[in-house]
Order: sequence, then C-alpha cells, then structure tokens
Amino acid sequence: MKNKSTWVFLIFVAILGAFTAWDLQIDNKNEEKKIKDAVLVPFQPEQIQTFSILNKKQSDQKITLDKSVDGWRLTSPIQDWADNAATDEFLLQLSKQKAVSTVSKVASDISVYGFNSPLGSISITHQNKQNISLEIGSEKTFEQNTYLRKKDQSEVFVGSPDWATWVQKSPSEFRDRRFLRAKLSAIKKIEIKNPQGTLDLEKKGEAWIVSGQPEIRQDQNRIREMLSQMTLTKAEEIVAEKNISDADQKKYGLKNFQVQIFLDLNEKKWQAVLAQNKDKSVYAMTSEPAFLMRLDDSLYSHLKFLKKSSFKDRTQIFSFNKEAAQKIAFQTALKKQILSLKNQKWIVEEGETSTPLEEKIVPEFIDHLTKLGLIEFFEFNGGKTPLKGQNKIEVKDSQDKTIFELAWGFFQKIRIDDIERTVALAKTSQSADFFYIEQSEIDKLKLLELIPRK
Repeated sequence: MKNKSTWVFLIFVAILGAFTAWDLQIDNKNEEKKIKDAVLVPFQPEQIQTFSILNKKQSDQKITLDKSVDGWRLTSPIQDWADNAATDEFLLQLSKQKAVSTVSKVASDISVYGFNSPLGSISITHQNKQNISLEIGSEKTFEQNTYLRKKDQSEVFVGSPDWATWVQKSPSEFRDRRFLRAKLSAIKKIEIKNPQGTLDLEKKGEAWIVSGQPEIRQDQNRIREMLSQMTLTKAEEIVAEKNISDADQKKYGLKNFQVQIFLDLNEKKWQAVLAQNKDKSVYAMTSEPAFLMRLDDSLYSHLKFLKKSSFKDRTQIFSFNKEAAQKIAFQTALKKQILSLKNQKWIVEEGETSTPLEEKIVPEFIDHLTKLGLIEFFEFNGGKTPLKGQNKIEVKDSQDKTIFELAWGFFQKIRIDDIERTVALAKTSQSADFFYIEQSEIDKLKLLELIPRK
C-alpha cells in the first residue's frame, strides 16, 4: 500500500513538472512575441538600402537617401553625397527603438493621436525590398511620448519623443558638409598663403618636403594632422552653393580673405579661401563642391598662423643619449651647479666636498630634458646671435665631452599665434635653429630640486 502511494505521488509530481514546463514555455514564447512586437524597425542598420523622411509640417518635404558601394547619397530634395557617419548613427538609433507601449483600445477618432494632421512619416527599405513605414502623430501623451502607427495598420504604438524630432530633420543634417572632400592619399601638393607668407609642401614618395628645399626635414605627423583637420572640419551652415555671387562673397568677407589654400589632388586641383568677419564668424569658399560655408574658427585659427617653419621637424632638438650622461652643469642668473655620477649615484660637487642627491631626482630631470617642447622657431637670418642671458644646461659623457647643451635667455611676454605667452629665446647644441620656449617648459625641469638644502 505504501509503495502504491509513493508511485501515485511520483506520477503526480511528474505531471505537475511537465505542466509547469509547458506553462513556462508558453510564457517564454509570449514574452518573445512581446519583445519582437515592441521592435518598431525590425532591420539591422547595415541591411537598410534606402530610407525617406516625409515632413508634413514642412510643405511635404521628402528627404530620401540611397546606399551605394561608395556610401550614402542624398537623392531628394537635393542630390549630393551624404555624411556616412551621421547617416549610420541615425539608422542605428532607429533600429534600437522599441514601442513604450501599445494602445489597448484604439479610439475611432484618429485626431486623438494626431493622425488627422500627422507630423510626417519615416519609411525604410531592406536590401531584400521589404519595406516598413511609420507615421508619426502630432499629438503627444502625458509623458510627452509620440503616437505611431505602421502603414495600412490600425494598431497604435506609443514611442519615444525622438520620433517627433527625427521626422523634422533637415537635408543639411545628412549632407556631407566637410570642408575638404578628399582622401589624404590623394593630396600631392600643398600651398597655403596667409599673413605670415607662403608655405609650399610637396609629396615625394611617402614623405612631405618643402618645395625646393628637400634638405629641411619636416614633421610628417604634424602635416598629416593639418590635412586631417581639413577633411574632418564640417560646415556649420552651407550659406550658398554652385554659382556664388560677388555680392555674397563681399557680404561674408571673402573678397578680403586672410587664408588661401591650393591643393593638387591625383587628377585635379582644389582651392579654398577663408576669412573672419568683424563679428569673429569664419566663412570659407571651396572650389569642389562650390560651397560658401560658415565654419567654427578652429581650422582658420590654425591656418592663419602657419609659417615656413611650422612643420620643421622638432624631434632632434632635445634628443641625446640619456644613458651616456655622466656630468651635468647648469647655471642661471642666481646659481651655478655641477652634478656628477659617481659609483652609480648622482652627487653635487661643491669644491672639495660632495653631497648625494635623492636617487630619482637626476634621472627624472634628464628625462624631462629630452621631452621639452618648443613653441615656435625663431626666424634667424645670420649675423650676431640674438640669444641674451646666461641660462645654460650642459650634459657631458664619461670622456667629459658635451653631448647636449641647452641655452636660453630672459623670459618676456610676447604674442605668438595671437596668444600672449611667457617665453625665452633658446637654442640647443643639436640644431642650428633658434626657437622660443615657454617658461612652463623650463619649470618642468625643477632646477631648484638639484640644489641641496643646507
């Protein structure tokens, strides 16, 4: 009898377990359906072939973009290349959208949701030609969410407020508004004219050189950074295009431009002019495409102050073999000091006596010395040295041979690149060039720490 009761109990548990599993499976399927139904755009961004935005509040303006092997392209209301990054980001945001909720009982009066006078619609087409279109109502929920419905369907969804913003996007938000539409590899020659003079660079193999002066070594990274800035700078506004009138050029100061650029690309030439108005607004006019655009001032401020020496290589100015340093002598207007490496320890020589220094102080000083930066080269055309003052650091090796020397003059306030800076004229033994160094750079050396406290 006991065994029979046990078997009945086990059978009951098994049936209960099977029912629970079946019920859980049903719940999971229902949950999966809810999640699937909540996704408003069931396409992956990279699978979208075309999309359009119809803005009913902007005279039925329709923005259409199509994807080709070369990227996204605007096909209406204007025809031009699109900003691929901005377009991809927009589609990514669309694909992440889910319905906040579904209206359980749809009212017969669609004006409740604003579908009698909708904001517009967004239509998306998949690579396989499957299409989905979402209409955005002009009314909002109490939480400021939007009402949406799919084309030819009565079901009403509640979506985020983003939909009301997206349907009112302008064509310029998708347009390629780059100052320079070119690949860096296509640029072969650069000519920049500004108040400082003319800068001519040309590419030989993979290296940039000064035209006619190949012996002057150039900082390749700084040149690439400048060109990258040109390709990454985007117009804040395209004011005019194609046949730009003399009146517009005069109005925006481009008849009296301060910067002019000429580029030789693979098979064509490109040019631009930039000007800053009295109100500090910066405008530019480019040749291809023919745009008159408003920019922020970052590119203009960079190009306006470029000089022939701006890209001169700086890596050798403060370079020396740190491991070879055995003696350091420095002098300022207030102090002279000699440091020597004895038995792997740095000491301060003071007549017949010596004072040891903390272990890390001198190695850190030498490391800072090799990492100093100059602010600008000084144009020196020969004659008497322009360097004044008695500040000097000299580094010697085990043979008492000088391997590095830095000399600098008095600090003074001058304007460089339209910014007031505290600088001194300086020179190192590694180069014939004079340059300006900021006081903050010398301060990094912490010279006072090399003087023992008594």
